[in-house]
Amino acid sequence: MGISLETKIEYRPKFDGNEKSDNPAVFHITVMGGVEFRNFFIKLQAMQKGQPEEVGIDPGVIRLYRDAVAAHIPAVENLEIDGQQITTGAEFYDHPGVPYKLLTEIENAVVNMNQLAPEETKN
Repeated sequence: MGISLETKIEYRPKFDGNEKSDNPAVFHITVMGGVEFRNFFIKLQAMQKGQPEEVGIDPGVIRLYRDAVAAHIPAVENLEIDGQQITTGAEFYDHPGVPYKLLTEIENAVVNMNQLAPEETKN
């Protein structure tokens, strides 16, 4: 077989040394298909077009990322925030206690996972 692809990936965030933990948090990510990936960036660029930096982030952009995380992370393991067990991407994104650095790491993982070579997805 010439090409072999994995569309489901177990992602261990690097945040706060998690990837080195004996019991790391794991995000089960389903990779965006090529068309969905392209459409995501078309929408993102359209929302950001003509917006000056000081305006802040458009709520539509936040919703776009939230929807991507909710759709592509069906399961989360070993993550607890403020005593609440987080089990899905939607719960993760919607929890007010998620640190910004972890949030952006997961957003980037979901959106960029399909651009990585297979050996780069194994972390």
